[in-house]
Amino acid sequence: MNQQRLITNLLRLVEVPSISGSRAEQEIPFLLRDLLLEIDYFREHPEQISLLPVAEDGGARWLVCACLEGNGNYSDTVVLLSHYDVVDICGYGQLAKYAFRPLDLARQLRQVSLPPSAASDLASGDYLFGRGVLDMKFGIALHIELLHHLAARRSTLPGNILFLSLPDEEGDSAGMRSAVGELLKYNSSGKNLLAAINSEPQFPRYPGDENRYIYTGTVGKLLPLVYCQGQPVHAGEPFAGLNPNLMLAEIIRHIELNPSLAGQLLGEKCPPPVCLGMSDNRTGYSVQTPPSAFAYFNVITLDKDPRQVMQTLKNLVHTALASAVDRVRTSAHLWSPVDLHTTVTWDPPVYSLDEFLVLCSHATGKTPAVLASEITAELAATDLREATAEFVRRLGRFSPVKGPFAVIVLAPPYYPHNYLTGSPGDRRIAEVAARLVERSRQQHGEGLSISPFFPALSDMSYLRLAGNPDASFLTANTPLWGSRYRVPLQEIAALSLPFLNIGPLGKDAHQFTERLNLPYSLRVTPDLVMYAIKFLLNLDYSDREPFPLSSTHKNCLCRSTYYQTQ
Repeated sequence: MNQQRLITNLLRLVEVPSISGSRAEQEIPFLLRDLLLEIDYFREHPEQISLLPVAEDGGARWLVCACLEGNGNYSDTVVLLSHYDVVDICGYGQLAKYAFRPLDLARQLRQVSLPPSAASDLASGDYLFGRGVLDMKFGIALHIELLHHLAARRSTLPGNILFLSLPDEEGDSAGMRSAVGELLKYNSSGKNLLAAINSEPQFPRYPGDENRYIYTGTVGKLLPLVYCQGQPVHAGEPFAGLNPNLMLAEIIRHIELNPSLAGQLLGEKCPPPVCLGMSDNRTGYSVQTPPSAFAYFNVITLDKDPRQVMQTLKNLVHTALASAVDRVRTSAHLWSPVDLHTTVTWDPPVYSLDEFLVLCSHATGKTPAVLASEITAELAATDLREATAEFVRRLGRFSPVKGPFAVIVLAPPYYPHNYLTGSPGDRRIAEVAARLVERSRQQHGEGLSISPFFPALSDMSYLRLAGNPDASFLTANTPLWGSRYRVPLQEIAALSLPFLNIGPLGKDAHQFTERLNLPYSLRVTPDLVMYAIKFLLNLDYSDREPFPLSSTHKNCLCRSTYYQTQ
């Protein structure tokens, strides 16, 4: 492996500020194509590189696909999966202009106060700092370098390698949801997709965790949105109405960090839910309480399906609203010299979207489908969460319910959870994972743990399904499903592609101290990914380490031909 080229390509990729939703995210696919064309095989076979438009974007963003075919009529194929978008750089503050220039950023970071761990890592010289160095442009640069290595040995390659790099992983995963159909086309063309190898970074589970991880599955996610309709009232008469902000505050108090919504499976626990956003739908000042408010929650799943989560939420919201009403009643009793509290008699009902839509459709005489379609056509919000809340607000105009109520809906994105279920493909993944543990110990002296769940959201959710998500329930309770958002559940079930995540080592992804551990990532990660590829393709892999650390990572950075010219 040419480490110098890998580092140079990494720095070239990082320099492009491909933040999700930005112009640069639309442009970086052309750099990826150029980097792939530097490989002799693709220079001779440029038709094997494709830039395919993301279905939801109308050509604004691109899937980057490149197929290295073995020297023979082979069908077996391993997918190298990555994403080229990154999160924003708000956390860098005054250092934002250096966020995409790792070498300059290192010099600037020495002038500021850093958390002790980051300061120690910076002083060691073993870490490269910068937005995207860890999540996940090192993974892309590594995959390209492995293609260089395998293309030079194509005569002995008994299969194919499909490079696939996508946008929007840090957003709503529009790239991966679009790529499912392309992978199915590839399968139907006579190829046999064996497995995908992703190279998202590995994460310490707790402060000071020195373990190394590979992942055979991934957590899922639901984003339930709770919409509260209150009883507007002048602030001078607070007991004459019910403030939706109070309703929402109690709901957040009951849901936030609630362990009943934190799953446990295969020895793993997922974190409890947190509120990611809230609003009272108001744009200006008023002395009257707002008519409505909403909040949405990040709910991580390991095995719970959407219907189970919805039922748990309905119970919690019922309890929360009773608590809100009781607070008003108690306060009225303490404040009023008369029996004002006896007039506080609300018992707000709680609906799922499918229930509320039927209720409103009866009031209008329209079918639920027609009413939903008409409301969807009126939506002005561009953000999918805001559009979801707007849908419920517009639907509420037709509600026959007099007084406060709450509606629980599902907002995008939806990420199915995944874990090994015992299929032949899963058994193969389990076998290669076990071999990697032994390989890491014998060749590198590094312990390696197999985790059944990648602990963060990723495109791996859309490669296969563990179990059978209730598509009809998701469709009925996600207002934008089928119009502005869709997860191709049937296609994912048909694809059913096993996967393994073998990634670089680093810390603080998405923070201003995001950094890549160079010694491990340059020495161990490439070897493990190559071992997995060759194992999956039944290619002999000797015990000799194929990618020796021929020079120190510090010298490798200093000699970068790209940065010598800057």
